Amino acid sequence: MNENEKQKEEITQPNDLLKALYSSPQFMKIVIIGIVVVVLLISILTSKKSETRYSITSVLKDVNVISELSTLLVSYNSIYVAEEPKKKETDKTMYKYYTAYDGLVTFGLDLKKVGVPIIDNDGKKITINMPEIKLLDTEVDHNSLETIYVNKKYDIEGSLIDRRKECDEDLRTKANSNPNIYRLAKENAEDTIKNLLNPIINKQYNNYEIVFIWR
Repeated sequence: MNENEKQKEEITQPNDLLKALYSSPQFMKIVIIGIVVVVLLISILTSKKSETRYSITSVLKDVNVISELSTLLVSYNSIYVAEEPKKKETDKTMYKYYTAYDGLVTFGLDLKKVGVPIIDNDGKKITINMPEIKLLDTEVDHNSLETIYVNKKYDIEGSLIDRRKECDEDLRTKANSNPNIYRLAKENAEDTIKNLLNPIINKQYNNYEIVFIWR
């Protein structure tokens, strides 16, 4: 192993950082404003293999768990606008109705895809590769729907079912297209993992910088 390889070592299993991340009692309790943590506690394998390189996937391959980290819960108050179909592109836009609704949106990541931390002792840096933030769930409060009909012909019995479906889809579309929400979800994920790892890092890797690399 050359000097560069000695300076940069990939944490192997079991290791204190990974155990801190997955076994910390704080894991199920950490609450940052707008954060909900939904995780099944997992156990890290305890055999020592100093020469083997591991990813989190390989460490957990024998553990039958699903670990989902929800990093942002957003409350939405929105309006779905229903338009009349146009016969020609040049036709004036006409509206059927407007439906106001309340909803909740959850963003997060697959914790099992978080990369194994890599320590750079020379640069005093710990690098963690992160999976992409995803829209985990949307939920429209169907009791909150209020519709104003521009064209009364759409105010018919049974139309509430259509309004619910339209609002469900509208919420997913709006949530997915908001870059600011994804940015905030990433920031919350980083803060959560830092809080989980800080006790062990402060003890064994004092003054090391934690760097997150996102897909």
